[in-house]
Amino acid sequence: MNYLSYLLKAKNQYNLHSPYLFSFYNELIASKINRNVIIPPLEKDEQIIYKIINSFQPKTIFISKDIPAERIKNIVAKATKKTPNYNCDSTIDCAIISHEWNEIRNHVGPNSVIIQYRPHKNIEASKTLETLKSDLKIKVTMDMYHIAIALLLPHLHKQNLILR
Repeated sequence: MNYLSYLLKAKNQYNLHSPYLFSFYNELIASKINRNVIIPPLEKDEQIIYKIINSFQPKTIFISKDIPAERIKNIVAKATKKTPNYNCDSTIDCAIISHEWNEIRNHVGPNSVIIQYRPHKNIEASKTLETLKSDLKIKVTMDMYHIAIALLLPHLHKQNLILR
């Protein structure tokens, strides 16, 4: 999806009818944090990663090897005081991926959060986003162009959202 197509399809938080998703968006995605939490200051997508990890406090975090590791590792360490994992040999509570959904799919728990970093970066990443959207295990996807969030929370209904 090109950026213009994204802008034409994207909705804001007022189009979220689920109270959980509305508060998730307003408290985590749209809320402001001190950009200087990590030096150098965080970009918008990195702020979202920080806020999600800081809020969910996952026990196990998987980070894809092709993501700018030091920067993301620093964000994860600041948010949780834990070291991220680069293999998926245990149950994953949170994953920051580029295109590895099929490799980690069987290792995610029922309350996991998947963050796809740069889902429109290339064809492979775009295909992964489409796979996330169609996967029955994933209840909600939120595509914000530079970052996508997939929630596996069982109490939610299946939705694929494109948000600003």
